Amino acid sequence: MDRQIVYPAQIPLDSDQLNAQRNAYVGLGQLAAMAYGWSTVAASGFACVPGTGLALVIAPGSLLAPGVVDASAYGTLAAISSALVRQYASRDPVTLAVPGAGATYTVYVTPATVDTDDTVLPFYNAADPSVTYAGADNSGKTAPTVRQDMAQIGIGVSVPDGAYPLWTITVPAGATSITADMIAQAAGAPFYDTIPQLQAAKQDALGFTPVQQGGGPSQTTDKINLGQDATYSGLLRIAIDGVDKGTLLSGTYLATITGTTGDLPGMGLWFQNATQRPAFTYQDATGAPKIIDLPNQADVQQVQTNLTAATANQANVNATLSADISDCVSGIYGKGAGDYQIQGLYQQESTGRPIAVYNNGTAYVFEGIAITADITTVQSNLTAFQTSQANTNGTFTSEIAARVPTNAVNDGVNAPITLFNYYLGNGTPWASAGGVSFNLVKSSPASGWNYSGNHPARDAGVFRRRWYCGPAGGLSSARAGVHGGVDWGCH
Repeated sequence: MDRQIVYPAQIPLDSDQLNAQRNAYVGLGQLAAMAYGWSTVAASGFACVPGTGLALVIAPGSLLAPGVVDASAYGTLAAISSALVRQYASRDPVTLAVPGAGATYTVYVTPATVDTDDTVLPFYNAADPSVTYAGADNSGKTAPTVRQDMAQIGIGVSVPDGAYPLWTITVPAGATSITADMIAQAAGAPFYDTIPQLQAAKQDALGFTPVQQGGGPSQTTDKINLGQDATYSGLLRIAIDGVDKGTLLSGTYLATITGTTGDLPGMGLWFQNATQRPAFTYQDATGAPKIIDLPNQADVQQVQTNLTAATANQANVNATLSADISDCVSGIYGKGAGDYQIQGLYQQESTGRPIAVYNNGTAYVFEGIAITADITTVQSNLTAFQTSQANTNGTFTSEIAARVPTNAVNDGVNAPITLFNYYLGNGTPWASAGGVSFNLVKSSPASGWNYSGNHPARDAGVFRRRWYCGPAGGLSSARAGVHGGVDWGCH
């Protein structure tokens, strides 16, 4: 910080006095910058209390704000634009009238530099030193005598440019006076703790643990010891005045916390008024807090009551089902690997018969089941058929008895005749045996051919055919030799 030097018998200059004040001003600004920083705005004081009616009373206070040494000439000293933290003061209480009810207002402070206290100053009269001039050049004009850095207090629905918010005033509609609960510190208000406040809130590093605290609001002054549990690493254990009070609830003990995946840290356990249940708060993967309602004893008891009732009801249902099941048939009993399960059995109105339903792997198949009437009809038809067949068999037996018998089996010498018939074309009977068909000689003599074969008595070896020549003529033979010759006649 600069200081002016003066000497005995030196003619005093106005600049000496102005520089002395400017030097002190700059020194205080530099000190403020060391404490708060070169760009910090800080307010102190300015307490806000209700006044009479719709009014507020703002206590004295000061404001630190960045600026320059002098934006304009200071007396006979030129302006200086060097950066400086400047202090603006409101020396006396200020009463503010609240504009009206049913709105929200902001009390704000505006830093301002004003040259004020204008006075007609006496000036030296070189022509007659015993008579002073009134004002410069005896003009009688006033001149400002003080440069003030003022903290000007105001109120409005918004904060003007260059001003800083201090208090928010919320006035309900119809209110006729301001109460303390209508006053709250404004968002962004530049209030900082004072050194005593910082000292009270700061726990000096004692160089040892545990620490001792207490004596805060709704607290006793008992000594508190807080440290890691000797048995369970990661848990904090507390003692009050040397008496162990156990471990504190941890939000991460035995949890696998790997950033925002896996287990997530618990944040709190509290009673929620809206639900009248305990609530657990945890931090989700995005870092946001999440709330889970926990059941209370009444919830658990109600669930148990419901479970007991449901269990009893289910027991009754099971008993009924068991009784019903005993009257049912299985759709799979005895089913083989390639068989199908019966999935339905119902009475079809159109046919009056039961229908069995199964799925063959491609589609549902509906098969009708015979009823007693069907079986009775079949039995009646069978009985009638058996009676008819018995009559037919009797007829067959009588007719077979009147037929010529034949060998029953092929013994290699004789073969059974399998077919015996009469050809209407020429009146010749014929038969079939062993797969060979042949004509037969008529059994009754009549005109025409009757017999063919070798004649044993005559012309041995000559094939002869014989005709029946009637009762008078007897048999006539025709001889045919191998040469084709034929002779015939009745004899």
